[in-house]
Amino acid sequence: MRWWVAVPVGVAVTVAVVAATVLIAGGAGAPQRYLEPWNAGHHEQFDDPRVQLAAHGLLAPSGHNEQPSSGLGRDGPSLRIGQLVDK
Repeated sequence: MRWWVAVPVGVAVTVAVVAATVLIAGGAGAPQRYLEPWNAGHHEQFDDPRVQLAAHGLLAPSGHNEQPSSGLGRDGPSLRIGQLVDK
């Protein structure tokens, strides 16, 4: 086989192997379980009441969440130490 034929074939094989590796490592073909916590009965699959409580609280809103615009002043973004401490 001539080198001008072997090089493109080698590149194509390398690209195919890299693409397959990325797809497999990224979870292609794996079940999509990332939406399970939003199911109404998600907590019922656990027997331990502490784990059930944690499953309920997983998606609960937090009173400590701050809007991104809270640190914006007239001169642009600023971070004050008071924003890092519980109020």
